[in-house]
Order: sequence, then C-alpha cells, then structure tokens
Amino acid sequence: MKTYLSKIGILLAVLLVAGAVAAPVTAGEVTKQLSVPYYEQETNYTCGPAVAQMWIDYHNGYISQDTLWDCIQSHNQEGWPLWYTDPYGLAACVSDYLTNFVAEDRRWSYFSTANIAMAMDIVDVDNPTPALINNGYHWVLVKGISYEDYYGSVYDVYGFWVHDPWEYDINHSYPIDDWSDVFTPVDIYGDESYWEGYWTHLRGYWGTDAASPAPQSMALVSDEPVPGSGNVTRPAVWSDTLVRPTPTAGVDRETYYDQMTAYYEAVAKNVTLMADEEDDIPLTEDTDLAAFARQMMIEMFGYKEELEGAIPGESVFVHSLDENRHDYYLIPFERDGYITVVAQVSIKGDVADYSGAFTPAPKTQNVVRPTLEEAWAVLAESGYDSTLPARLVWKPCEQTQSSAVPVWEFTKDDGDTVYVGYVPWKKQVEFYEELTMKKIAG
Repeated sequence: MKTYLSKIGILLAVLLVAGAVAAPVTAGEVTKQLSVPYYEQETNYTCGPAVAQMWIDYHNGYISQDTLWDCIQSHNQEGWPLWYTDPYGLAACVSDYLTNFVAEDRRWSYFSTANIAMAMDIVDVDNPTPALINNGYHWVLVKGISYEDYYGSVYDVYGFWVHDPWEYDINHSYPIDDWSDVFTPVDIYGDESYWEGYWTHLRGYWGTDAASPAPQSMALVSDEPVPGSGNVTRPAVWSDTLVRPTPTAGVDRETYYDQMTAYYEAVAKNVTLMADEEDDIPLTEDTDLAAFARQMMIEMFGYKEELEGAIPGESVFVHSLDENRHDYYLIPFERDGYITVVAQVSIKGDVADYSGAFTPAPKTQNVVRPTLEEAWAVLAESGYDSTLPARLVWKPCEQTQSSAVPVWEFTKDDGDTVYVGYVPWKKQVEFYEELTMKKIAG
C-alpha cells in the first residue's frame, strides 16, 4: 500500500504540472461500515432468515426468523429440495417487509464485477447486500468495505466487512484474496439451479414502485471480463463521467436493471481489487504473526478501538480439511482478561497471509468453543477414550459454516476420526461421528 500511495503522489505531481488537476487530490485508506444490527441464525438452516432479519432491521425494525422463514418459503422459486432459502425467495421476502423497497437477486460471471457491485452499493447508497458463500450453501450480509480512496471515489478494494449469522461472527473482515475463497460461485447438489456457476448476491434500492422483485427473466448476467490489478488507465476524475442511475417514474424495472448493470461494469473498469501479495509476508522462525496481524488490521481495515490497550493472547492452530483453503492461526487480542478481536493468519507454505479478523461475543475468554477439556468430557460421555489425540480442524459442512468456529477432531487407534463441536443455536457441545457436507443450499 505504501508503494501504491507513492505512485499516486507521482501521478498527482504530473497532473498538477500539466494543469489537469486544479486542486490537491486526497488519497488514502477508507473503511466504511454500515450500522447493521446482528442476529445469529436460530437453526442450522435459517441463515437466510437471519440475514433477512438483519437487512430489514437495518431499515425498518424487528421481524422474527420464524416469520421470515415462512415468508421465504412462500416465495422461493426453486426451493426444496435444492434450497432452504433461494435468492429470489429472500429478495421477495425483504421486499414484502420494506415499503417501497426493491430487493432483487444479481448473478455474475466474474468475481471482480460481483464484488465491485456490492462495494458501490455500500459506498453510493449505504445499502448492505446479502451474499451466498461456500458455493451457495450459506448466506451472509456484506455491510462494509475497506478501500483506497482517490478523488472521493473507490480506487482499490482491500476487502469487505461481513455479518455471518453462524455463531456471533460479527464484523468479520476479509481481505479480498481471502474473500475470493469464501465468496464462490454457486455449485450445489444436482446442478439444476438457475444460479449455478455464478457469483450471487442481492441488492436493494428505494423505488417508485416496489410491488415485487424482478422476475428471473430480467436478471441479466454480466459476461464482460473485468481487468485485474494490473495497469489500468483511469481519467483524472473518472467519477464525473460515471453517474449512478436512480429509479424514476416511467422507467420500468427491467430498464433500470440494465442501467445498473451498465453502471457496475463501467465502474469495474476503473476499480481494482487488491493484489494477493499485498497482505503476505515471508514466514520464518522469527516471524511475529501477532505483530503482523496487528499491523494489517490497523493499516488495511482501520481497527482501533478493539486493539487499543490489547495484547496478543495464546493463538490456536487450525488444520484445514478443505483442499481449497490453507491451515490457519486464530490469534486473539485481549484487554482486561477478555478477547476484543481475533485475527486469522493463513499459512501458505513459506508465506504468512493475513486472512481477516472478527469480533467475538462480549466477555469471551476462549478463542474457540468448546475448549479441549470440554470436548474431552463430551468424548468420554459418548463412550470414547478421553485421551485420544486431538487437533482443531475446519471445513464448510453441516456442523460449521464459519472458519471462526472450528471443531475438535479425535483420532482413534485404528486411524478413524470422530469430532466434537459447539452448536450455537442449542448453546451446547455435541459429538459427531463425521463431518457431513450440506446437501441443501441457502
């Protein structure tokens, strides 16, 4: 990032000499978070209603997850057995409870465009956006963005802030490279879904006629590639020629949808996503991962209050059982005996990669639940030797959808494994013979 800012300084000097800029231009790191209330999901299949609950409450007030579940089921277009909450059902439900608010699903062929669309909705109109992660098997609410500001506009997206309803996973910040491992195209059982193979999220706006969400036939797909973080030519004040369309009387929703698609794609040509190596350091025996994580949290995502007066606690190591993700450390920062924030640092061979951070529940003292002692007790109650070798593991599955919530794996003498984890909506520790993949999306 320091290298990037020096380039901006050179660019500004050239523009000033050439007379292209009439006044000094500001550039710097910006974090914008929307004040969205947080709700945990109340069962293992109600992440959709929990996200709807957060989105609606941000605008209008509290609706129970049971009520929202019934509403979503009545609107789902594909529904069972493919979905608990499909994108159309979630959009229609939110539109039902917010007067003159249009919620609609978006599917994209490119990761870059999908992310820039979500970023601009937060920056332009203060609107959070539900997104499908883990190949479509889990809903989260994207409610903030950290980015490089140039001339009052988004220049380079560092990452997103997310409310994950799984287990008090509040304000989970993801650098863009790690978000790409989480926000993935829909790939659900049966390959029969309309959203299959696309990065999928919802967007919302206040309209002149919000009777119902746009039908799927209106949901156009962006097939235009977006440049990565290489050399991109930007006009000095590119935002002046990119005016966000607004819904007006007499403009039908299909036309407005097309206008917004064109806007997102135009902005995407002027915005980059942070390069992977920007949040990496070489990993040696002298590497201080806690100091590295603290630096990244402050420089990239603006953590201040959580880190003020906080000291690193004892980190835990989690083995990834997902071939597409790396092993990682969870590093707590503590103040007055309680954890204020937990950083995640992934290990990629001889490189340490800053992978984000999240805020735990108030008065939390343990990085993970259950503790090993609690897990051993449940293991013994289930008829197993409580001295079996143990390690923390994670992959997206029925038992956990958040990397902030790993489970304990115990290896028996014959090499078979069993598991113990925490079930947040039951507030209890449970034993599992195996970790099972979700079969129903959303």
